[in-house]
Amino acid sequence: MEAKAKVSRVGRLPVALPDGVKASLADGELTVSGKLGSLSMSIHSNVEVEVASDKVTVTPRDDHRKTRALHGLMRALINNMV
Repeated sequence: MEAKAKVSRVGRLPVALPDGVKASLADGELTVSGKLGSLSMSIHSNVEVEVASDKVTVTPRDDHRKTRALHGLMRALINNMV
């Protein structure tokens, strides 16, 4: 039986942006701003972040163990920023 790599369960969920919160991505830096201020974070090169009008999604670039761990971590950190 061949073991199949799992994708992070936390990382699969998109981060919803509430009303009044905006996210922007430029040069590997994610900035989230709202009425209380703004926060910035560098995005690790092993994950890809996509910003839509109402959500932020994180996807892994490969299937290595470290990348899978970073996938969930980056999603959780972005969720905390929001």
